Amino acid sequence: MTTSFVDLSKLTAKDDLTPVLGGKWPGIQIYYPPIKFNPLDGTYETMEQAKYRLQKHAYKTKAHTVLFDLEDGCRMKEMSRKLLIEELPKFPERDFQIAVRINPFRTAEYEEDLKMLKKIHKYIDAIVLAKAGEVYGAAEIRDLSSWLVSIGSNLQIQPIIEHPKSLQIADKLMQYNTVQ
Repeated sequence: MTTSFVDLSKLTAKDDLTPVLGGKWPGIQIYYPPIKFNPLDGTYETMEQAKYRLQKHAYKTKAHTVLFDLEDGCRMKEMSRKLLIEELPKFPERDFQIAVRINPFRTAEYEEDLKMLKKIHKYIDAIVLAKAGEVYGAAEIRDLSSWLVSIGSNLQIQPIIEHPKSLQIADKLMQYNTVQ
């Protein structure tokens, strides 16, 4: 058996990842908290600090995908949504994907995420749906797909399967054209 070493730090969004990852894959993803917590002083960033960090780090990432996480790890959800609405339209030309990890289907936070997505869908490439299929099954993907069509969006959905129940219905979750 022959193996070859691939230096992952040298990969860019233009590289073919099939030999490394074995097929279609979102590539190297950096999970990016829109509003970051500073454990040294126990505070969250201000909006201005978050904008500065975004411009300094996210604009020039070497990752294939910048994943803005609004789900479990995000405690400042309203402020994070505001940051994305204000800043994503200002992103310079890029050679990586932008994805947003939204909250679980049919929660109050999910509904707020949809309001935000309606404003920014032209500036992102994918929606990552947390806990896909856990409560409502494939209807979660079906309804999100229909909603995307209703707003004229061609975003792809990347479901995150986090429970054995969802794994059992993975084929049903993946059956929609919007799913990657």
